[in-house]
Amino acid sequence: MRALSAAVVVLLVVSVLAADDMRAGRGAAPKASKAVEVLGVVSPEPGTPPRQVWVWRPRVPERRSLPVLYFLHGVPGTAADPFRDGGLAAALDRYVRGGGMPFVVASPDGNSPARADTEWADSADGRSKLETFLVRDVIPAVEGRHLRDRAHRAIAGFSMGGYGAANLAVRHPELFAQAVPVAGYFHIDDPSGVFGDDHALRAANSPDAHVAAARQLHLLLLGDDHDDEPAVQGEALRFKGLLDAARVPAQLHIAPGSHDWTYVATQYPEMFSFLATYWRRLGR
Repeated sequence: MRALSAAVVVLLVVSVLAADDMRAGRGAAPKASKAVEVLGVVSPEPGTPPRQVWVWRPRVPERRSLPVLYFLHGVPGTAADPFRDGGLAAALDRYVRGGGMPFVVASPDGNSPARADTEWADSADGRSKLETFLVRDVIPAVEGRHLRDRAHRAIAGFSMGGYGAANLAVRHPELFAQAVPVAGYFHIDDPSGVFGDDHALRAANSPDAHVAAARQLHLLLLGDDHDDEPAVQGEALRFKGLLDAARVPAQLHIAPGSHDWTYVATQYPEMFSFLATYWRRLGR
């Protein structure tokens, strides 16, 4: 991985509002959460502009022992979604103010002009390079001179991002020690033909075919009880069954909700607590 360089620029710093305040739309002045830095990270796809990466940092010194969570959006979606639609910055503010363990959260842009649905993967034809973007470019852009080890790095995501989180964690155990797919899926669902007819590539990007590899992960599966997405329905339970059969430890939490950011926002406390449990053990 390369260090932070001129290929990364700070595009802007935004004050992200709590989701409830944004939806209210009433005259009262909303309460702003912590400012969020938006990076522009050069894309590995030739001829495409830099991609946004939204980054929330707690007000503590930057260091290698400060954990980082990478949060992947779904489709359609943007890097802003966890913050603007999911109220993530406000949730993090509340969590840290309440005594929670501070950590960095980065949300990269998972879109590509080559196809509408990227699956957070490198495509068979080489035109989409979302896996390369995340593991080669985003991580050093966010972490800079303080590159973390795998134990201080986690990955999560919603919907397509949930698939991406599971898939990339299984494919890169050297990078991520924890994974939290939220209303994700664990099989190939490829409407835009990312993997084409490349059977080896499809097999390599099927988390449910590599259950044993999840043994290296601290894994939490989050699902909603009224999901209307066919690719997602029953997936958390199915994957947990595969993990149990292989005797791979994992936690499963099914909660009321449907396939939207309102549900995701209700799961932030569960996610934060799960991640912090592992990270706190590192300091012992």
